[in-house]
Amino acid sequence: MSLIRHYRRLLLAYPRAYRRERGEEILGLLLDTTPPGRTRPTVTGAVDLVRAGLRCRLGRPASRTVGVWAALTALICGLFTAAVASRLVWETSRPQPDRAEVMAIFTEAFPSVVTR
Repeated sequence: MSLIRHYRRLLLAYPRAYRRERGEEILGLLLDTTPPGRTRPTVTGAVDLVRAGLRCRLGRPASRTVGVWAALTALICGLFTAAVASRLVWETSRPQPDRAEVMAIFTEAFPSVVTR
């Protein structure tokens, strides 16, 4: 992946309208300030772009930590959703086969492997 593609992917943190207006300008500035020979953005630069994009999506709040709080809230909500979905899947799935059923399936699928 080229440096331009990395930066374009990071700029997805910004709202679409903002990217349309200022995306090429930001990309040009990033490429102009990047040292020659670099193939990936630095970790701090990437984190800064994503943080600024989240602040822009949230309407430019005065607090600088709102991006961190938004990311943590999204992460926690995602984890709880995954936990509830996992529980629902286990509650509504068929009962797991017992040892005899597993051996019958395995014997039918791999007759040459099973030795009795």
